[in-house]
Amino acid sequence: MEMRIDRATEVRAKQWGAARWRPLLLALALSLVGCQSSTSERRVARRPIEFRRPPPVPEQPMAAPVADEPPPEKEEERVLALLREEKSPPARARTREEIRAEVEAYIRRLKADEDTALEAYRELWDVDKELIPELIEHTDDRDKSGLRELAVLVLDPKKFYRQDKDGAPIYTIPGLGAFELDDIAAGKVRAGAKAVIRNFERFPVGVVVRAALVNRFRSSDYPSGDDQRDLKGWWRRYYQRVRPNL
Repeated sequence: MEMRIDRATEVRAKQWGAARWRPLLLALALSLVGCQSSTSERRVARRPIEFRRPPPVPEQPMAAPVADEPPPEKEEERVLALLREEKSPPARARTREEIRAEVEAYIRRLKADEDTALEAYRELWDVDKELIPELIEHTDDRDKSGLRELAVLVLDPKKFYRQDKDGAPIYTIPGLGAFELDDIAAGKVRAGAKAVIRNFERFPVGVVVRAALVNRFRSSDYPSGDDQRDLKGWWRRYYQRVRPNL
């Protein structure tokens, strides 16, 4: 038996079939979209989170501390001191009479009691260069001083100690010349060390002046000649040799 379907029936059949499968196709499409969304979300969630540090802030130089201003009275004292320095006249050279008077004052103090003499002796270790020529004129003064003990620099250890032919010790400090002593304490002497000499009857002023000048000159650049036979001449030559360094 042969069945014939006209054109209108065929169109209606196709429309009915499409309408029947449309809901299923729509549901399938929505299902696929949901799966893709969840997969994308999972992939995004699995990405590592990157934390970027902010760019470093350049360090600002620290401001210098503000110095405390001095109190007004301190500032006034400073200004007055500067004014005094500006107004102070340059030091003038002593006159011959002033030099002689200062040296005579030292000699009087050396002849006084032991404490006064010791104070004057130590001051002569740094005496002004202007007074040295006049002091040299007193290197042969035989008057008794107030000192029984003198500390003297040993500037040349090789000349300081030797023995005579009988083995007796001989101590020599250039510039001291000939004098009597009762004791000497030196031990193992090195350059720049001090020897302590003693005279229980008190040293002559001239010996004290010589010892003070040895400590003042602090030099082993000795002149030629004999400090015992030509005492003042030896000291004048010694002074001229070391004068630039005093």
